[in-house]
Amino acid sequence: MFIRSSGRKTYLEWQGTAFGKQVRGTTILTRNHEGLIEHIQLYHSPLQVIVECSRELAERLEAESRSGCTE
Repeated sequence: MFIRSSGRKTYLEWQGTAFGKQVRGTTILTRNHEGLIEHIQLYHSPLQVIVECSRELAERLEAESRSGCTE
């Protein structure tokens, strides 16, 4: 992971694995004057893996909403 801060922004460049495939991304955190995070920007690639993650998340959320689970 690569981390760099400049002013109120912190940049995180990372890589990992999802569904057995490589995924990479950049996360930008912007802090307010109190030092609390006020804005998050996420950039991920490749698109095919991100779409797969999105579908899986939607399926899990749908299953939880049907079961009444709130944890």
